[in-house]
Amino acid sequence: MKNLNKIKGVSLVVAVAIMLICGVLGAVMAQLLGVTSRGSVDYMRSSQALGLAQAGINWQMMQLATAADWDVLTGQTVSLGGWIFTTSLSNWAQPQTDSSTSTRLDINVTGKTNGSDGAIIQRTMSQSAWKLPSATKFALFWGRDVANLSFSNVAVSGDFWSIGSTSIPGSSSVTSGSAYRPQGEDISGAGSYTEVDVGVFPYFSNFTGSTSTHSTPPFDASYFTTLTSDYDSREAACVTGTDINQNSSLALSGNTVCCRDFNTNGTITISGNGYIIANRDMLLHTQNGDSGTLTFSPSGGNIVLIAGRDILINSGQNDTPVTMNSGVRMYSKSDGVNTGEITIRNNTTNIDDALILADRRIIIQDSANITGSTLFVNDPGNATNNVLRIEDSGTSVGTQASPCNVISIGRGTPTIQITDTASVIGLVYQRDANNLGRTRIDGQNNANRVNITGSVIANAFQGNDIDNANITYDPDSLPDPPIEGFDGFATKKPDSWSGN
Repeated sequence: MKNLNKIKGVSLVVAVAIMLICGVLGAVMAQLLGVTSRGSVDYMRSSQALGLAQAGINWQMMQLATAADWDVLTGQTVSLGGWIFTTSLSNWAQPQTDSSTSTRLDINVTGKTNGSDGAIIQRTMSQSAWKLPSATKFALFWGRDVANLSFSNVAVSGDFWSIGSTSIPGSSSVTSGSAYRPQGEDISGAGSYTEVDVGVFPYFSNFTGSTSTHSTPPFDASYFTTLTSDYDSREAACVTGTDINQNSSLALSGNTVCCRDFNTNGTITISGNGYIIANRDMLLHTQNGDSGTLTFSPSGGNIVLIAGRDILINSGQNDTPVTMNSGVRMYSKSDGVNTGEITIRNNTTNIDDALILADRRIIIQDSANITGSTLFVNDPGNATNNVLRIEDSGTSVGTQASPCNVISIGRGTPTIQITDTASVIGLVYQRDANNLGRTRIDGQNNANRVNITGSVIANAFQGNDIDNANITYDPDSLPDPPIEGFDGFATKKPDSWSGN
């Protein structure tokens, strides 16, 4: 019995010990489970905060899509059932054509939720927004169904929008993207492409200005037409029968130089800011054999060149370097009798950050180099002598670091012409209100093609075809900030998103 009692006593001690151990383990497990549970909740709330930040990005993009003037917008705090996101806008940027209205800004959003211990959990996201139509997400956008379109030796790298039916033969391709078309149209041929039949327009959403016809987005040219009206008035008021033969340097100080013809020769620097107005022609080192160099160096404002008829820059020989530094503006009025044009030529011509405007014609040729500039041809009211022409081997309009805007709202056939083996980097846009204009893209042959990098938006094409061209989508080759004129649209800059 004594041994039995001893065994019972030992068993009791063991049982108590086991109970103590289980109690400790239970307490430890409960604590661990509590920590794990709180961690799971906090992880879930962190994901919710990131989702709120993403919602804030989308919400702010919708506000931008319907706002004509981005500069008046401010950050907002929005509550969603107790959850909050806060937006802020920063780094507004204006295009060089308009210093009053921003066309790019950065969106920063913070999403906030409550953690398990009452702490605030927040996540942030940011994105750059451009005031550009969604059509600029395409390498090539054809926006008016006038007839079928045919490719010949054309390589499109990026998405292609075909408003009608397109023939892509074996010599042509659409790669690194898809060939989109509306229902009822057709893309055919032995070339390389991925055809996508869409009922809903790719990239578009429900914003002001979108249309069910998926046509060329409109362009508001009022900034340019207001500016050219001012230049027209200045030219009309600046009447003189005197010619100026400028063979020495000229410093402008906000004044206006009036003449009938303005000619330059010799080593000259034109500096400062002001107006040089010629009722007839402006001939800048245009004679073969002209000596010296011609340099424009604006400071304190713009140097504005206005001609009633022609502005001709450089000769047909490589003997005269002509350089226009940032801040030059030039405008060919067209006097109603003579055509009026701006012709820029020669591989010794280098123009940067200029605004080049014409009522009827702009011609870039003979290996001239233009960077960071906007070229704009107006609608003269008819299709006579109305074209923006970029031609010849070696002619370069835009670089990736300094892309250009090539814009025409004229009615010419063609109204934009890019031919031979010329190179354009930037945004190419053609559309007129009367749907009469055409774009011509045609290289020399299969081995010597036109090269366009950025985005091409065209209402229609001359001959309903594109020949001998490489067209490559590159968002980094679009001007940043974008040109003013695409109001009521907003698109994110690709690869601009960041979140943490």
